[in-house]
Amino acid sequence: MEEFAVYGLSGALVIKYMVDAAKAMGLPIKFALPLAIVLGIILSAGVQAAQMYPAFALWFKVVMLGLFAALGAAEVYDVGRRADKMLMK
Repeated sequence: MEEFAVYGLSGALVIKYMVDAAKAMGLPIKFALPLAIVLGIILSAGVQAAQMYPAFALWFKVVMLGLFAALGAAEVYDVGRRADKMLMK
């Protein structure tokens, strides 16, 4: 079985953080699974297109690395906020 990775990160992990971000912005929980499925299909198609078309690959990489940075920063912020709440008790 092939590993599904996007520029070194697990595709499943990327999708999980994207769905978590959507939930944090108010997405009802009942839409989390359908969103994950749609994002998985889109991400997989993007990876395939990037392998087929070098010009697309350049922009796909720029977008994905920007998304990774944003999702990582959001997770760091969230962890810090939770730690702050725990310390304030």
